[in-house]
Amino acid sequence: MKSRLAGVAAEYERGLIEYLRMRSESQLSEASRLGRLAMTEKLGVLDMIMMHHEVLSRMDSTGGDGHREMLSASALFLCETLSSYEMAQQGFQDVSEAVIRMMQFALVVCHELRSPLTSIVTSLGMLQEILAVKPDSNEGKLISNAMRSASILKSRTEDLQDLASYRAGILSLKPVAVDVAALLQGLVSRLEPLGRKAGVAITAQIAEGLPAISADPDRLEQIVGNIVNNALKYAADGHRVDLRAFTRDGTMVIEMQDYGPGIDPSARARLFQNAPRKVDDSSEVTGMGIGLALCRELAEQHGGNITVVTGEGKGSTFTLVLPLSRRTGEK
Repeated sequence: MKSRLAGVAAEYERGLIEYLRMRSESQLSEASRLGRLAMTEKLGVLDMIMMHHEVLSRMDSTGGDGHREMLSASALFLCETLSSYEMAQQGFQDVSEAVIRMMQFALVVCHELRSPLTSIVTSLGMLQEILAVKPDSNEGKLISNAMRSASILKSRTEDLQDLASYRAGILSLKPVAVDVAALLQGLVSRLEPLGRKAGVAITAQIAEGLPAISADPDRLEQIVGNIVNNALKYAADGHRVDLRAFTRDGTMVIEMQDYGPGIDPSARARLFQNAPRKVDDSSEVTGMGIGLALCRELAEQHGGNITVVTGEGKGSTFTLVLPLSRRTGEK
């Protein structure tokens, strides 16, 4: 805050001095620009008023125009600055409210979609059992394709609902003491059948004596599971996914490495953004881009972060870092 305040204060002082010298409309427009700058730098109204008085105290108040006229002019400059600040702030509030309304609408839509999608997936599974069709028959392939598509849509709907809940401020963590080693081993066991189906071996290299950390186990599993699932879908030609967990410099580190084609540089910049990814015929990851955006949001809500190191033809390594300082029971 101090560096931002100092930068705005220096510009404000130059603008005020020039206005007191010229008393022109163009200099008042400079005050408007400074108000928008203060809003961008996230300064508060009190910051700006204190800054104004500090700048004024450094100026010579015995000029030829007289003390009272100088104070009146400087007050006009401050009012013009605050007026612009207020307009910028109102615009920011309007946008924020629009985003919240959009998130609330997304939550309603997701809620309405989840029930029928769950019913579709369940009904298709029952139909497959009742008909006892062979997987390689035309009927079996049609049912499998329908189940897979419905499952993907259900998963993306759940991711969107979680992300919308987080952005709307209604998704909260339920932290407990989590045995990271047991959680990861259980996750690997559940994902192994999917790995075998994709022709990918999932290995777990977990350091001994990992401490329990305070985290939401469902959300932690969601982060790791999402990334490993992505590797099974988009990096299956690497035939292996390595999951590693260890401590380093007071943090818990969980690495997920695949040996697939890597991520295209143009896609890397927007990898963790909840924006649509480019769809083409190449091996580039496609889709809504919600899953990884949600992973980063959840990691940050745990006080950590998630990053990726990747290169075309060199695979990708996603690294989740969580602070050990939040370890359960630590004072």
